[in-house]
Amino acid sequence: MQVTGIAQATKTLKGIDNNIVKQARKDLRSGAKPVADAVKNNIPTKSPLRGMVHNGRTAWQPSGVKVTVKTNFTKKAERKGTSLVSIVAGAQGKNSQGSAAFQIADMAGRKRRGNTRAGQAMIRKLNAEGRASRYVYPAALRELPFVQDVVRGTIKKLMNDYNRKLKG
Repeated sequence: MQVTGIAQATKTLKGIDNNIVKQARKDLRSGAKPVADAVKNNIPTKSPLRGMVHNGRTAWQPSGVKVTVKTNFTKKAERKGTSLVSIVAGAQGKNSQGSAAFQIADMAGRKRRGNTRAGQAMIRKLNAEGRASRYVYPAALRELPFVQDVVRGTIKKLMNDYNRKLKG
């Protein structure tokens, strides 16, 4: 039997022993947790722009931003070239605030320089702090070598378990 690709390997492993796949996902999530923590710690508590201090939907509230680790072992993700592990920074809770402001502050100016004078001024002010992505990517880059080692180790362990189960 020859298996190529993580999606087919996990499907075959689930048929043999579903706990191996569950443990691999758990190991990947726990291995990438330092990146999620670094991203969360990289979010400033003070608003990067004076105009984000208000009570509306785009108010600066970093406590409303949740940073999670997701794993993806699907065939569709494999075809698209999506990574096995991803870090997602977004809203915490159904009616939370803070996520919109965080995403604006983190990514403003990545694709465009602003359509209005106010938008251009906002992007200039944010770019004084750093280019987009200002908070997520720099924190993730610092932790990347460690996480790559964890992912390699988890995949190696998954392959060894797979081979051992097939031989047995």
